[in-house]
Amino acid sequence: MASLHIEKKARANNNFSYKAGIIVKRKGKIIYRESKTFSKKEHAATWGKIRLNEIEQKGIGVNKVV
Repeated sequence: MASLHIEKKARANNNFSYKAGIIVKRKGKIIYRESKTFSKKEHAATWGKIRLNEIEQKGIGVNKVV
């Protein structure tokens, strides 16, 4: 099962960045983790939804390891 979370982080210049993270678990253990940082929350959410959909339909890439 894959899940998406978005984390708001403060930058040194008093702006914010948004980190979208995807975690895939099987039998309670994390088997895959991926994240990417964006300057806008909407971009993080869009990327996360698209990537989550790809993972659920195609599975985890062969060359991607935790």
